[in-house]
Amino acid sequence: MYYLSVKRYLQFNFLEKTIFTLNKKYRFLFLKTRYWRLSTIYTIGIYFVFQFLACTDSSPRVITPAFYHWKTNLSIDSSVISNLDSLKVEKLYIKFFDIDWSSSAGEAIPKAILIANDFDLQKEIIPTIFITNRTFLKTDEKAQKVLAQRTAQKIKSISKKYGIPAPKEIQFDCDWSGKTREAFFNFIKIFKKEIDVSIKISSTIRLHQVKYFEKTGVPPVDKGMLMFYNMSDLDHWETENSIIDLAEAEKYFQNFDKYPLTLDVALPAYSWAVLFRNGKLIKLIPGVKKSELEQFELLEPNRYKVNESTYFQGHYLYENDWLRFENIEHTTLLKAANRLAKIIENPNLTVSFYHLGNHSFEDFSIKMYDDVLEAFE
Repeated sequence: MYYLSVKRYLQFNFLEKTIFTLNKKYRFLFLKTRYWRLSTIYTIGIYFVFQFLACTDSSPRVITPAFYHWKTNLSIDSSVISNLDSLKVEKLYIKFFDIDWSSSAGEAIPKAILIANDFDLQKEIIPTIFITNRTFLKTDEKAQKVLAQRTAQKIKSISKKYGIPAPKEIQFDCDWSGKTREAFFNFIKIFKKEIDVSIKISSTIRLHQVKYFEKTGVPPVDKGMLMFYNMSDLDHWETENSIIDLAEAEKYFQNFDKYPLTLDVALPAYSWAVLFRNGKLIKLIPGVKKSELEQFELLEPNRYKVNESTYFQGHYLYENDWLRFENIEHTTLLKAANRLAKIIENPNLTVSFYHLGNHSFEDFSIKMYDDVLEAFE
């Protein structure tokens, strides 16, 4: 051991003397080469350390499953509640009422007020209020203040009636326009003063309102709910599926990184038939199953013709009416979820499905919901 140490010392001494006996030019090149090699090794080492830390420090996204209930009558059977529990659904966005302008009353009034048969849901309830655009076309600042006060009172009275705990969040659904933006935003500001400061206010957000947010404006709320459905022209017969159109959605996937509100996301889980008469959209018939349309003449995939006037799900259809069936495929919804997961950066994301009914788990499987939720993690 002593012999080896002496030998290494002599070797080092010899090398050192050799270097310093060389002229300055070669001595500089030798030292420079040695320095470059060491610095390169250190740089590579530091890079891998940072990459390792980046991977180990990143925590998984927290996903909170939720559903919207949009019908006036709330009556959810035990099997649906059981399925909600299996999905670990913690929140329900329940429409308490609509607000619309009444010409006869000369003011905005609540309509379609919630009627609940059983409210023992054991979920967090987010009161959700739909407000028509024309409401804000008709109201001035004074009327908006009165409306905000009445809205706050109405939410409290419904909550008290059904024993709903004080909400942590209240959501407004209004597809404001350039003409109604200022009025809607002012309404929100006034409403905030009428409720407990601890209650968060959220607003539904459409794709175009993200892409063009500098033009459309950003509502003065705490967060937004991106409504990822109803994105194509409903009233055009040629439209394939107005509920969800991924090609159309791609045109609006801009400015998500600049949008100032934290976004949650709502995805469609429903079907309907779109009724046309003489080439014009007449109405929507919700909750239609494809098998129920087999009584009509099939014109092409998902398009039917009524050959004899008849009643269909409480709606009177005339001879020569046309029907377009629209629904959500498992694969389409999964593609949407995978795409959205890349552009919505919210680390505590609520993923809500629209909407909840007693057929929500007959028409759509638990696996579909599970797969979509997993795509966001």
